[in-house]
Amino acid sequence: MTARRCLGGLLFLVVVWFGSFAAAGAHTDLLQGSPGPAQRAGGTVDFIDLVFFESVRNAQVTLEDPNGDAVAGDTVQPDGQIIRFEMPALTETGRYIVRYTMESADGDNTEAAYFFSYHPDGTQPARLGDPDLPDNTSNIVSIVSAVIFLLCLIGLAIIFLSRLERRRAAAVTDDRSVP
Repeated sequence: MTARRCLGGLLFLVVVWFGSFAAAGAHTDLLQGSPGPAQRAGGTVDFIDLVFFESVRNAQVTLEDPNGDAVAGDTVQPDGQIIRFEMPALTETGRYIVRYTMESADGDNTEAAYFFSYHPDGTQPARLGDPDLPDNTSNIVSIVSAVIFLLCLIGLAIIFLSRLERRRAAAVTDDRSVP
């Protein structure tokens, strides 16, 4: 591998690294829901918790019953990594659609939906997390990305320097053999 290839590889890694930050920072996605997507929920279902990869703001959650009618309820926690919607306990068996809109930290507005099924004999959903906890997810991702990037740079530097040293040694040997 030549020095040009090493530098090309290094440039590629830098572009990929910065590109991953742009993609990761574009907006956040739903990490988990309770009741969750495609889950068969049962027992007393009087809430919906949504957990996102990063904090969101101005979230609005709505719920449609099996007939397509809106279920009365309120988004009681519209900002943060955990969004909470509370409503009267479900009683009608069938498929419910959770719709939500939210604004990511970068200002990107997202609308999405998923469904879950309610049956009284289904699994009781659990509350998810504490909405007052600080959001450390983006810090951890940044640290891990920086460590991986640094290790790649060190590896490329070692390869580059070893190739350069071999060329210098070969050049010295060639200079000695010429009378």
